[in-house]
Amino acid sequence: MKFTHTLIFKILAVALAYYVAGVLALQLSLPPGFATSFWPSAGISLAAILVCGGAVWPGILLGAFFVNIIPQLANSSISWSIFFPAFIPAVGSALQALTGARLVKRFAGHPNSLNEERSIMMFLVFGGPVACTVSATIAVTTFCFFGLQPWSSFAFTWGTWWVGDSIGVMIVAPLLVLLMSDESDRLSRKNISILVPSLFVLSLSIFLYVKVSQWEQEKIENELKSKSNVISTALERQLAAYIEVLKSIEGLFASSKEIEKHEFRQFVKGPLSRYPGLHALSWDIKFKDSEKAAVLDRLARDGNRIELKEMDSEGRMIPARQMSEYLVPVFIEPIETNSMALGFNLFTNENRKKAALKAIRTGQPTATDRVRLVQDPEHQFGLLILLPIYENNKPISTPDEREAHARGVVAGVLQFKAFMSSTLIGYSMEGINFQVEDLSAPENERILFSTENFSAKAVSSRDLHWIYQFDFANREWRINFKKSYAALLENRPWQAWFVLATGLLFSGLFTAFLMVIIGRTSRIEDLVEKRTEELAEAKANMISTSKLSALGEMAGGMAHEINTPLTIINLKVAQIQNELSASPVNKEKVNDGLKKIEDTVARIAKIIRGLRYFARDTKSDPFIRVQVSAILEDTLYLCIERFRYNGIILKTADYPKNLYIDCRPTEISQVILNLLNNACDAVLELPEKWISIDVVKKGEMLEVRISDSGPGIPRDVQEKIMQPFFTTKPVGKGTGLGLSISKGIIDSHNGSLTIDNKSRNTCFVITLPIHQDPA
Repeated sequence: MKFTHTLIFKILAVALAYYVAGVLALQLSLPPGFATSFWPSAGISLAAILVCGGAVWPGILLGAFFVNIIPQLANSSISWSIFFPAFIPAVGSALQALTGARLVKRFAGHPNSLNEERSIMMFLVFGGPVACTVSATIAVTTFCFFGLQPWSSFAFTWGTWWVGDSIGVMIVAPLLVLLMSDESDRLSRKNISILVPSLFVLSLSIFLYVKVSQWEQEKIENELKSKSNVISTALERQLAAYIEVLKSIEGLFASSKEIEKHEFRQFVKGPLSRYPGLHALSWDIKFKDSEKAAVLDRLARDGNRIELKEMDSEGRMIPARQMSEYLVPVFIEPIETNSMALGFNLFTNENRKKAALKAIRTGQPTATDRVRLVQDPEHQFGLLILLPIYENNKPISTPDEREAHARGVVAGVLQFKAFMSSTLIGYSMEGINFQVEDLSAPENERILFSTENFSAKAVSSRDLHWIYQFDFANREWRINFKKSYAALLENRPWQAWFVLATGLLFSGLFTAFLMVIIGRTSRIEDLVEKRTEELAEAKANMISTSKLSALGEMAGGMAHEINTPLTIINLKVAQIQNELSASPVNKEKVNDGLKKIEDTVARIAKIIRGLRYFARDTKSDPFIRVQVSAILEDTLYLCIERFRYNGIILKTADYPKNLYIDCRPTEISQVILNLLNNACDAVLELPEKWISIDVVKKGEMLEVRISDSGPGIPRDVQEKIMQPFFTTKPVGKGTGLGLSISKGIIDSHNGSLTIDNKSRNTCFVITLPIHQDPA
């Protein structure tokens, strides 16, 4: 295959058309999955192969590949794991188009104008449902094999894919084949008659689908929103309860200058039992390095001997380094599971230090970023909620005053897994996955908790999700809820799918019906056009026959008209020969004889020229401007001898010399000659024989009146006399076509041929428009 510039352009054009149509069609996809009930790209592919040839298949491959790969790139990095699931279905699309084109050529024949019922049905069946099994099988098998869709959804996805491709072919391919065909005008009445109604029905089907889909989507979204709202409210309420626990401990410290360890244990025992998500509650004291020795001694005397610790880079506890300030838990409950956290200096960890200082300086509960809990053997994610405790009766109206008089913080350790499990007891999680994010944290540390099957990657562009955002402990949290894949499979939008599939199938069948009807009409029009051409040819032949008939009727007179001057020529030649043999030669007589011969030859030539001009084929002659008197004089030359031979008097007046008409002169002459012949036949047996020709100007019209001595034509005969094959002449004397042809000729010249009933004698009137010079 040689890649010429033209072929490359066609390949790129096909790829672009496939991609654009595919992106638009994906907006009609039915969640969950990748399939849509209308895939016009399949029709574009088949039409491209049929019209442009099999060499454009790389364009189909490129267009399909980019349609498949770009949505995945939005949710994944470039890797082989997304390349094959995009490339293999693209190969399937190209194979399907090649297979469909081969089947169409085999069973429907191509190229053809899609005028016949059989070729249309074979095109739709083999190019659509039969060939479209190829792409559906290859693509859906690939998606399931690579885990992009479960095998349980194979049948539904395959069916939707097959229906979408089949309908795309049935609607789009025939229209494109007609529009892209070189056999006819792309914007012909036939193509527009198919294209406009088909697009209207297609648009109506898509509109109904969108409305039904929106209704079903809103129903599912409202259900998701309702459940999500219940869950988010429960989570937010539980978090608020944890804050209240810390505030109750704050009240304990406010009511007493010193709290003993056993008092703290007894106070927090109740909250810890009620709220399983609270992994620990602690009292962390704040002191400076200069106060360290005194603080540690006092704690030891009270039976709370602790060692200051910090965590190294590998998560092991080591002795704390010297710092200017410390924030250390001295009471922590339950001690049995949190003993290793005693003495841990929160200021050695930047995350904890930042949250503690923010809590102290704002006086508000403040949460840390997510942390790996040092006291949890599984190192689950959690966070610390810190509430500051200040010295009694000290000013704390400004951040600096708060920091100066802070005794320490009450810390609640929240373990996410236990918190979620305990909070969501009694709530239905069926069909919902969610993820909790801390938007105040760095990008890569935002996720606090996810249900097992939650995936941030979109399955399709129409994933159902709902977001709830709220403020908690000086941070902004977000809960992202999604309908689970299993729930989407269970709640497929069957009504929308049925509306779309049915509507699109109707659109395809409607297009086929239009093609059948319009194709049949087109064949009838072609047949009518052919018959019309045959009739026109027959009419032309009848006109020619009519001319010959008219000439035949005048033949006897024209023979005499020619024989008489020939006799004159012979006599003059004999006279000239006699004069030339005499001596002396009388030159004057010789010259007179030669002049008579010359005039007689000119007379014969004029008759012959008139005959030749009258007999020629004039159907394709243009209209020309002609003097009326010239037409009459040339016509009378053909019949004047017949009148003289039969004793018929021809009455003519002086014809106006300045009257012109636009016409085919020979056809007008034919009409006049036919009327003169009819008049001649009508008066042959009458005692008084005469024919009269008059030319009258009436406004912008010209009348040529041909009368004879006959008594007129009866009214019942007048009604039929202009009809083809009607004649009043004896059998063998006429065809009955003369007047019919004459009327057709005059009508084609925007005139009329009528009978004057007011005349005492027979009178035919030819009316023609006079030539008007432009102003």
